[in-house]
Amino acid sequence: MESGNSLQSMVREYNYHVHLNTPFRPPKKGSIPSTYSLLDQTRRFDGEEEQSGGSSRSRLCLASPVKDQLSAGNHDDESWVADVQFEQFSTVLRQMLYQTVECLADSRWELRRMSQQVLPLLSETIRWYNLSILEDLWDTYLTSDPSVLCFGACLMIKHSIQHCAQLTHLMEEPMPSWKDPDLCRQAFHPIINFMEKGLLSWIRPVCGLLSRACWDKLSVVAMEIIMLANCTFPKANFGHEDVVVNSIRHLFTYAHTSHPIAQDTARTGNIRPFKTAKEGFLCCGGRLDSSCGQSNPRQVEKYVLSETHGLLSPFLRRSDLRHTAALLPILACYANFYSDDNDVCTSMLEGMTSILCLMGDHVHQCPGEMLGVEYSEYCAQAATELADIIANKEMVELSLLRPILETFYLVSTLMLDGCHLHSLFNAISARLSQVFQLRVDSPQITDPSLAILSNDIPPSPVDPGPPLSDDDDDSDSTQRGGFLNASGSSRDGIAGMMGGPSPSPVSYDSNPSSDWDSWDEDDEDQSALSVLFSEFLQRLQRFYTVAQEGRMNSFQIQLGHMSSSKQRVMRDLLNNRQPDTGPPPAKKALSFDSHNLPSDL
Repeated sequence: MESGNSLQSMVREYNYHVHLNTPFRPPKKGSIPSTYSLLDQTRRFDGEEEQSGGSSRSRLCLASPVKDQLSAGNHDDESWVADVQFEQFSTVLRQMLYQTVECLADSRWELRRMSQQVLPLLSETIRWYNLSILEDLWDTYLTSDPSVLCFGACLMIKHSIQHCAQLTHLMEEPMPSWKDPDLCRQAFHPIINFMEKGLLSWIRPVCGLLSRACWDKLSVVAMEIIMLANCTFPKANFGHEDVVVNSIRHLFTYAHTSHPIAQDTARTGNIRPFKTAKEGFLCCGGRLDSSCGQSNPRQVEKYVLSETHGLLSPFLRRSDLRHTAALLPILACYANFYSDDNDVCTSMLEGMTSILCLMGDHVHQCPGEMLGVEYSEYCAQAATELADIIANKEMVELSLLRPILETFYLVSTLMLDGCHLHSLFNAISARLSQVFQLRVDSPQITDPSLAILSNDIPPSPVDPGPPLSDDDDDSDSTQRGGFLNASGSSRDGIAGMMGGPSPSPVSYDSNPSSDWDSWDEDDEDQSALSVLFSEFLQRLQRFYTVAQEGRMNSFQIQLGHMSSSKQRVMRDLLNNRQPDTGPPPAKKALSFDSHNLPSDL
């Protein structure tokens, strides 16, 4: 009887949520409280059916005409419930889970996309309903076999850890709308404790998947699981940072074989052969062409960074420096190679900051102890890559150049000998020279008569004749120019089209009070760069002055080794003066004779 009351109560609440015109009927005495969710009521009903043996309802008919029967007859009539056979809802969730995972490997792209969207939501529903469903799946299919079920199991572990991170944050900072935060925390604890304890055994097969000789989507998900586990459960001390570091170094070595860091790693490390899935559901970033050679590792590398770059900094901050220090120059290389991607480059710089802060803590904990030859070499390689970004990446925005300089400053605080400053001075000088050269090479009007002529050319008469052929490109351009001029000049085209007065010819060079087009963006860029470099160099000089008090200042020594022209640029920046990058090349003045202008003007 209790089972029937539970089912009827669940049906009433379902009917209330589905049929908006149905009034809400409070549950009868002894039934389930109305505050329970539909999922809680289903779980309780499943438990009661399991205790009673499930003889009255052996199968669940999800396609039963519930809606039609309720809408056709009286809403209070629940006699149809006795004729419906139900099965455990956990069985339904299992079948839905297997079907969704199976769609991950389907040949139809749209079906794969839908399964990727459904799987996180379905796995969260299962976590709230019955965690043993996921536990059975992970215990069974987390193996070294890269099957679709193994891939789906890894995806659900990843989603479950991300869910635990969200719940942990909500436990620390409850939502203002919660009426009873303690009750919500009690609901969160089982999921968090279950994942933290279960990962102690599941993390090992995940590491085995990352250590395989093949790079594919399963490898990337395994890397994300290790990073997320260490970030979400720091007290559990899962470890395995070395597996992630070795995998990144392995990928970098094959993606950039000619780079000195990759050559050193290949010469000193035990690097396994590079393999990747060229097609199928585990292929990274589409179909790979086996004939493209070097592009395969770089394509995989780009996919790996796009998926994991947001986890690097928190993962490295909580990892053992003995394992992660080797990533410092590699992250600097990635910041250089992917400087056109603001998100990836920023994540690489944040990861470097995490490693450098750990190195700084290591030095401060051991007063008088040097950084170490190995760590110093990593810092020197990272400084070289950062200097290369400063010198050669003229398209890097100032908002990104600031964290690059900040990262270089952190490297400098660990390298008191100052040997890396030589590359910094060269980089700053080259960067300013590039900006100055762009400004000098831009075309300038030197003859005031040219400005007058360019604004006083009468519009060409427009003959509405037959359409022009493809061969009359020059004539077509002339007519388009006539339309622009007839509209009231390019400066006030809308006013011209609306019948407003045409602006009179003005020579902007001869009218100093006019601010039209007086803002020189190149001058602005050079000025902003000069201020940025000036503040950075002054801060760096102060650090070496204080750190090496009573000794030879490495900053001044390295500056003295530069050429006289570069020394002048650096000292101008240090003294807050506009740097002199050299005299601009002489340009021949342009002159025009209005009598010799082409007749078609």
